[in-house]
This record gives sequence, C-alpha cells and structure tokens, in this order.
Amino acid sequence: PIATFQLSTPIIIPSSSETRHHYHQVQVIEIPSPKDGSPYSRGLEHAEFVIGDGRSCTSPWNDKHHQSVLEDFQKKHRHVKNNWNTKAINKKINPDISVK
Repeated sequence: PIATFQLSTPIIIPSSSETRHHYHQVQVIEIPSPKDGSPYSRGLEHAEFVIGDGRSCTSPWNDKHHQSVLEDFQKKHRHVKNNWNTKAINKKINPDISVK
C-alpha cells in the first residue's frame, strides 16, 4: 500500500532554468510500505518525481505525450549522459525512467 498526503502548503523548489521566476512545486507526497523481503530500518530507499506541466496529461496510461515528456526530460538533463535506466519507459501505466 501507498499512503498519499496532499500538502496544505506546497514545497517550492527554485529551478535552475534560465527562465526568470521559474520554480517547481511539490504538492503531494507518497510514502509506500516496504515490500515483503525488503525491510528498511530507516531513511529513504529512493525518491520519485512526476514531471510535466500537470495540465496536458491527466491519464496514467502510456501514450505519445508521456513518451514526449520523458524524452524531453532526458534531453534537458544531458549531463546524466548514459546513466538513464529506461527499462520501464514502455510500461502501459505510469511509464518512467530512472538514473542508474
């Protein structure tokens, strides 16, 4: 199970973008329960972020828009170079990429 918390005040993160007054907002935090066989004594095992503008893609189903957003994100962060893990980019629901 995953517990989802809507924050009453979003966390504001300034962007390193060249666009003035650009920032990101964290509006929701999800905390998953540890999977069987993967206990965590404390701390975070990983973090996940939803990317995109939040307006043009409201479905979790993988489509051309999801693919475009993920490809653009990789291009924008070229400094990661060959460290992208794209094994989940074609999932039917909630496609994702990660850093190796």
